[in-house]
Order: sequence, then structure tokens, then C-alpha cells
Amino acid sequence: MTDFHSSYAWQKARRVARIAARHTCERCGRFLPGKGELHVHHRKPVARSIALAFEPLNFSVLCPPCHNIVEPRTGTPKFGCDVDGKPLSEDHPWFLLGND
Repeated sequence: MTDFHSSYAWQKARRVARIAARHTCERCGRFLPGKGELHVHHRKPVARSIALAFEPLNFSVLCPPCHNIVEPRTGTPKFGCDVDGKPLSEDHPWFLLGND
């Protein structure tokens, strides 16, 4: 975590953004009211646009899976399938039907 992301100003901006989005992912519509369940993504990265770091129009409130789609992170992705064609996401209908 960078100094920016641990700053009080960013923590407050994130909290306000989640409240403004009514604790709902802007991409898939999931309602996640718990603390830290939603991410606030910068549409234009802070490293390239420091002037937009606290601009609410530059924020996108996303659930972790949607954030990983919009901005892939390290680790195992939560979408797609493995080499055998088995879906990676446990939320996939394949698993809901008991076809694991």
C-alpha cells in the first residue's frame, strides 16, 4: 500500500464514494454494505493523473471480482476456466447445479 492509499484523505474519499454509490457495485449491481467489501477504482490512475486523485468523477465503486476484470491484479483471476474447461469462479452456474 502506498502512502497515498493509506492517507486519511483517501480513506475519507473512499468512504464517501461508497456511500454515494449506495454500497452497490457500479458494474454488476451487487449490494455490499460491509466495511471494505467494495473497492474504489480510479478510472485514470493516480500515478498518471495526480490532479484527479480526489475527483469523485474519476472514481468507480466496484466489487472485488469486477475490479479484477476492470484492472487485473496478481493472483488467480476469478473469471474464465482452467485448462480442462472447468470454470474458475465458484459462482458459476456449473457449481450451482452440482456438476463439480
